[in-house]
Amino acid sequence: MIKSLYPEYTYNVMVIGDSDVGKTSILSRINKDYVEYPSSTIGIDFVSTNIFTKNTYNKLHIWDSSGNQIFKSLTIPYYKNCHAFIIVYNLNLYESFKNCQYWINEIYQNSSKNVHISIIGNKSDLECNIPEKDINDFCKEHKLKHHTKISSKKSTDTEIHNIFLNIINNISIPKNIHTKISSKKSVKNTPIDKCCIII
Repeated sequence: MIKSLYPEYTYNVMVIGDSDVGKTSILSRINKDYVEYPSSTIGIDFVSTNIFTKNTYNKLHIWDSSGNQIFKSLTIPYYKNCHAFIIVYNLNLYESFKNCQYWINEIYQNSSKNVHISIIGNKSDLECNIPEKDINDFCKEHKLKHHTKISSKKSTDTEIHNIFLNIINNISIPKNIHTKISSKKSVKNTPIDKCCIII
């Protein structure tokens, strides 16, 4: 049972990966306003959503980062305050999967310890050009327990929402970046978002 009408926990999540793998399209599904061919993200963008679980009411701040190296100096400062990362690659483009190694190294070098990492293969509606063994070996090497194949275009709302529910259910929160909202006063200036995920 949810005990509060206000978010009890706030989590910062960053979505990273090469340009044109569909990061922004995935996030556009959160507000049910799908954009198949969005403009390239310049630097970093932001969306937020609320997730209700059986026991808690949670807010997610989700940072949509550009995969363009030109904007690296703008995106790296956001890493240290994130509780979780989602690495996105294109199932149709092996190079984008290969570059997941680069993105996970960026997490290791710039974020706090024990952050949660999920990996998403996007564009499952197209032909997959990445051997399953390569995917499994990469996840095993980096101890990634949450790999999901989706289509930002054709996956159901539930499949998209479950990506973020898994973060809530599996996140390990270092004390120095753990944010708990403990009073109504602390959230008066944070109105409840229109988009909510009820599980």
